[in-house]
Amino acid sequence: MPNTRKLDLRMVCGHRGDLGLPLLDEIYRLRYDIFRTQLGWDVTGDDGREMDEYDTATTYYVAAVDRDNRLLGTCRLRATTGSYMVRDTFPSALGNLTPPSSPLIWEMSRLAVAPGQPFAEGFGPVATSVVAAALDLVGDLGGDTMLVFSHQDVERKIRAAGFTVRRVAPPIRIDGKACTAYTLPVGAR
Repeated sequence: MPNTRKLDLRMVCGHRGDLGLPLLDEIYRLRYDIFRTQLGWDVTGDDGREMDEYDTATTYYVAAVDRDNRLLGTCRLRATTGSYMVRDTFPSALGNLTPPSSPLIWEMSRLAVAPGQPFAEGFGPVATSVVAAALDLVGDLGGDTMLVFSHQDVERKIRAAGFTVRRVAPPIRIDGKACTAYTLPVGAR
C-alpha cells in the first residue's frame, strides 16, 4: 500500500496548553493555509491563523511533526458532550439522526496536511498517521467512536487507507461539493 511509506514522525497529542504556543501557532497557520487560502472556505482567520469557537481549553489536538519539529499534519478532537461542529454548524449532515451527545463519541475536524506531503492523489502516510493517532487518543479518552464530517473524497481516502468507515446519512452539498458525515470505530482497522 503506497501510504505506508516510512516517515520519521512523532505524534504530539493534547490540549492547547500541552502542545506549547509555537506548535499551536503552526497548527492554526496550517489550517488557515489549507482551509482559507487553498480551499477558499469562509473560515474565521486572524493574521494568517484559523481559529473558531471549537478551539477551546477542552479541545484536543493531534499533530504529526518531523525530527526537526516541523508540523506535517494535524486534526482537532472534541467530545460530543459539549458543542461541536457537526451538531452546531452542519446538523443536516446527520440526516434524520439526533446529533450524538456521549462521552463515547468524539468529533474529529480540521484534518490538515502540510503542503508537500502526499494527500491529493491518495491519503498519504501523514494523514493516515494523524487519523490513526486521533483514534488512539479517542480510545485513551474512553471513547469508542470518532465522528467525522468532510468532503466525500476525504471519506473515500480514509476508507481506502484501511480504516473502517460507516456513513451515517446521505451526502449533502456545500459550495457545490458533496460532504458526508461518517463514523470510525476505535480499534477497527
